[in-house]
Amino acid sequence: MSTVVGNCVPLERLKELVADPVEANKQLIAVLLTMLDENEEVRAWASDVLSSVEEPSSDWAPQLAELSRHVSAPVAGWSCKLLGRLGEDATRYQSSLTQALSQHPEKAVRQLAALALKSVANLSKETIVALKVAASDADPRLSRLAAEALSAQNEA
Repeated sequence: MSTVVGNCVPLERLKELVADPVEANKQLIAVLLTMLDENEEVRAWASDVLSSVEEPSSDWAPQLAELSRHVSAPVAGWSCKLLGRLGEDATRYQSSLTQALSQHPEKAVRQLAALALKSVANLSKETIVALKVAASDADPRLSRLAAEALSAQNEA
């Protein structure tokens, strides 16, 4: 598990970034690491900023892949979501999503990894196996999201 830490973005800056997704994308990793802040309001604003970034810069992909293994569920989960939003570049990072799906101790992160894999084209055999295992999980949401990711692959 990764335990990467970094500088958090101050609350006032988060309030500015939520209205400026282009600038938010430039500070994506700092905003993501703000999910580690102890203040719930700060984390809520950081989540809003991350929600506003529809397509992260591919420059952030290696760091997002690393952070998908973070011990903090919000950091790992958001990393998975953002990797899934990379468009065609997401395929290159499917192994990180597969690892999060199979190995992260937090069910919420595993669910978000399955959701992100739905948008990945050309799933590897390893990823398909992991999705099949997740599709038979006792958790109904994880099972559904994994089945949807497999179905999306078959439709592509």
